[in-house]
Amino acid sequence: MIDEEKLQELVNTLEGVLGELKDQLKGKGKGKKAAAKPKAEKKPRTPSAYQLFIGPKMKEIKKNNPTMTQKEVMKMAAEAWKTQPKK
Repeated sequence: MIDEEKLQELVNTLEGVLGELKDQLKGKGKGKKAAAKPKAEKKPRTPSAYQLFIGPKMKEIKKNNPTMTQKEVMKMAAEAWKTQPKK
């Protein structure tokens, strides 16, 4: 038979371990967050042919038609892009 004293010691040990596990589970998700990785410096992209065309074209259209809305200016610039010969 198991000695009652040893059995009680085993129960106490198991209760202690169980208590520690419960504490760890309660604390899960809490506490300090991991340090965020520093973001790498991004190189600016080279503008596309469309972007290089549309910027000055919109300024030109707006200069010649100051009362036009931005939507109308963009529409005219896009039409001008469509009619450009492909290179």
